[in-house]
Amino acid sequence: AVLQENLALSVFIVNMVPGKAQNLPLGQWQDFLSYRQGLAVCEGGGNVYCCTSSGVFTYNLSDNSLQRYSKVSGLSDIGCTVARYNTFTNTLVIGYSNGNIDLLNNNQIINLPDLKNSPAEGAKTINNIYFNNNLAYVSCGQGIMVIDLTQNIILSLYKIGNRGTALNVYSITIFNDTIFAATENGIYKTAASDPDPQNYQDWKIVSHPAPVGVYNAIVSCGNKMYASFSMRLTGNNLAAFKQDTLYVYNSGKWSLDTITHNGHHDTDGIHENMLSLQSITFNDTSYLTYCGASNVVVLDNFGDTAVHLFSYNFSNNVNAVDAVFDNTKHLWMADPNYGLVKASNSFDGENFYPSGPFSNSAFAMAIQGSTIYLAPGAYDNSYAPESITNIGISEYFDNFWYRLIDDASPDTIQNLCCVAIDPKNSAHAFAGSWNNGLVEYYNDSIVNFFNGSNSSLRSLIDAQIPTYYSLRVGGVAFDSSENLWATNSGVDSKYLSVKQRNGTWQSMDFSDIPNIPIDGIVTTLIVTHSGAKWMIFPGNGILAYQDNGTFAQPTPSNSVFINGSVNNGHLPSPNIYCITEDQNGAIWVGTDLQVVVFYSPDNVFNGPGGWDAQNIYVQQTGYTQYLMQNQFTTAIAVDGANRKWIGTLGGGVFLMSADGTQQILNFTSANSPLPSNNILSIGINQITGDVFLGTDQGVVSYRGEASLGATGFSNLYAYPDPVPHGYSGPIAINNLVANSDIKIATVSGEVVYHTVALGGRAIWNGTNFSGERVQTGVYLVFCTSPDGTQSAVTKLLFVN
Repeated sequence: AVLQENLALSVFIVNMVPGKAQNLPLGQWQDFLSYRQGLAVCEGGGNVYCCTSSGVFTYNLSDNSLQRYSKVSGLSDIGCTVARYNTFTNTLVIGYSNGNIDLLNNNQIINLPDLKNSPAEGAKTINNIYFNNNLAYVSCGQGIMVIDLTQNIILSLYKIGNRGTALNVYSITIFNDTIFAATENGIYKTAASDPDPQNYQDWKIVSHPAPVGVYNAIVSCGNKMYASFSMRLTGNNLAAFKQDTLYVYNSGKWSLDTITHNGHHDTDGIHENMLSLQSITFNDTSYLTYCGASNVVVLDNFGDTAVHLFSYNFSNNVNAVDAVFDNTKHLWMADPNYGLVKASNSFDGENFYPSGPFSNSAFAMAIQGSTIYLAPGAYDNSYAPESITNIGISEYFDNFWYRLIDDASPDTIQNLCCVAIDPKNSAHAFAGSWNNGLVEYYNDSIVNFFNGSNSSLRSLIDAQIPTYYSLRVGGVAFDSSENLWATNSGVDSKYLSVKQRNGTWQSMDFSDIPNIPIDGIVTTLIVTHSGAKWMIFPGNGILAYQDNGTFAQPTPSNSVFINGSVNNGHLPSPNIYCITEDQNGAIWVGTDLQVVVFYSPDNVFNGPGGWDAQNIYVQQTGYTQYLMQNQFTTAIAVDGANRKWIGTLGGGVFLMSADGTQQILNFTSANSPLPSNNILSIGINQITGDVFLGTDQGVVSYRGEASLGATGFSNLYAYPDPVPHGYSGPIAINNLVANSDIKIATVSGEVVYHTVALGGRAIWNGTNFSGERVQTGVYLVFCTSPDGTQSAVTKLLFVN
C-alpha cells in the first residue's frame, strides 16, 4: 500500500510544495522538510499555527490553505519548542531549544538571538510564553525574559534562583496582580507591580501541599489557577513514565484537582493523577484545555467537560503534546505523528501538514531527473533515530511526496538504508534494508520483497543463535546493462549478489581474495563506467571486483581488497564512509581523516603497486593541507561541471573545484538555510543543477551554477529573460554543450563578456569587462562547443 502525503481534497495548498522550479534563480534554496511532527499549537489572526521540528506552518481558517515557514523562508533556526500568538500586537512568538526567538508579524520575521548568543551556562530552552498586553513573558532555562512586542526588543531577564542564579522556568501566569512562575524547584511569585522584579529576593517560593520539585505548567482561568507538579524519579528509582499531579488554587488555598488521567472527574472523591501532562492552555472564552499522554480534555468555566478526545477517527491513539480550543469550539492539537489535528467531538478528527517526506531522516537518497527517493534508515541508529521503525521510503514525484510502505506487514521493512533507481524508468526503484533484504517499487507501489527464500541474499550468520535473522543489504546499484547489484553483510564471504536483467539471482563468493574480512560488514556500492563494482567495508577498506559483464566468480585476478598498506591502496584510514566516481572515471573516497582519489581505478586489477590512492593538496589560509583534512567526510557528489560537493559530519557541505584543490563554497547552518551541519547524503538533479543536501534534520536544496551538458544546442535558453530593472542576481544560459565557450555581445557586435560554461550552464552577472552594468538593450549570446563543431546564438533583453 502507498500513502500519498497530501491533504484532504477540500484543502488548497499554497507556497508549500516545491514546484518544478525550472526557472528558480541560481543560488536560491528550497525546503524539502517534513512537517509531520507537531510540537506546539496556537490560534490567532485568522490562522492556526503549528510548530514542528522543521519550522512552523499555518492553517488559514478562511480558505483552508497552508503556509510554511522554515530557515529557507526566513526563520533563523530549527528546533522550535513553542509558538504563541499575541492578539494585542498580532505577533507570533516562536521559541527554540537553544534560546533563540523569532517574531513573525505581517509576514516579516524579526530575530532576537540575545539569549542564544549569550555566554550564560546551562539550559536556554524556550519553554513557554505568556502575554500581558504588549509584553511577552518568556519562560526559559535561564529564568523569565520579558519582550516588548511593540518595539520588538528584550527588556530584561529575571534570574530568580538562589542568589540570582539561573532557574529553569517552565511556565508563568498573572493571577490576582501576582506573577506566578512554575519552575524546576517549585512555584515562585512576586507582585505584578514589583518595581524591581530582577531582584531575586523579591521572588518567594509558594507554600504548597506537594513537595518542592518540578512544576511544568501553570495557568489561570477565571477565579482559579492550576499548576502541574511533575514527579520524575531519579537515582536508583527509575520512573516507568512521567507522573503529573494537578493542583488548583481557589479562594486562597491550594487543593488537588479532581480531573483524572482518563479525562473524567471523580465521582467518589478519590483523586487520580493526570499522567504525563503535556500542556495546559486557556483561551479568552473561558475554556481550559488539558493535554495529556493519551487524551485531551476541554473544561468550561463551570468545570464541566466540553470535549473529551481519546481517539481520532483515523487513529486509536491520541498523542497530542499541545492543544488549543478556539472560539468556534474546535479543538486544534499538535501531534508528533499527525502534524496539526482538528476535532470537534470525541470521535472526530482530521489532520493537516504541508506535503513533504514522511521523516526528516535522510540517510540516503537517489535522484533521477525530478524524482527523488529518500531512505530514512541507517547501518545503525547513530544518525537516524527513527531508522528501526517502519517509516518506508519517501518518494517525490510530480510535486507530491508519497510514502512507500507495506501497511499489511509493518515489520517487514526496517532500516531502509540505500536506494537505486532504474536508469530506464524513474518509477522503478529498489531499496536495501539493514534488517529485511531488498524491496522493489514500481509506480509508487511495493511490488516485491527479496530475501533468502527468493534470491541469493542471505541472513547474517550467528552460530550461537541458529534462528537469528538479519538480512543486511547496505548498497544497491544498477550497471549499464540494467542488472541490479546488492551488497550482503555477514554471509561467509558472499558479499555481493546480482539480480540479472532476466530475473536470475547469483551470489559472488570472495573467500579466495587476500586480506578480505570474513563475515564482514559491507555497505555502500557503486558500479563504475567500466563496469567495476566498488564496495565499502567500514573499518577495513574497499573491495573492488570486475567481471566485465560475465558474472564470473571472484578470483585474485578480477578482485582486490584495498586497504592501508603501501602498494595495496595506501588508504589514509580504514574508516571509509563514502565513495563516488567523477566524470573522468576517477574514484573519490571519503574517510574520517581526509579525501583521497584513485585516478586510474581499473589499474587496481593489475596486481600490487603503482595505483595507490593519491592525496589532494589544498591551500587554506596560507597553509597547504590535505583535502578535508581531519574532517569526517560522509558524502561526495559530482555536479555537471565535475566539481565535488563534499558533505561532512559537523562541518556542513563544501563545494570544491573539479580537481579538488580549490574551495568554492562552504555552507553551514550559520551562513545558510541548512538545518544542520551533519550531512548524511547528497543528490544532484543534473538537469536543473539543484543540489539536495540530506542532513540529520531534513533535506533542503540549493540551485547550483552547474548542470549536465547537452549533446546539442537545440533547447538553449536564458533566464531571467527579460532581465528586469533592479535585478542584480546571476543570469543563466542553459542547456549548453558541456564546457561551451560563451560570448555576449550587443546587436552591433561589440563583445561585452566572455566565459566558459560550467557543464551545461554559463553564468553572466550583467556587467561588461570593466565590471560596469551594461545598458538596456537586446544582447546576443554566442555559444560554441569546446571542439568547435557546434554553435548557436540566442538573445535576451536586458533592462537597466
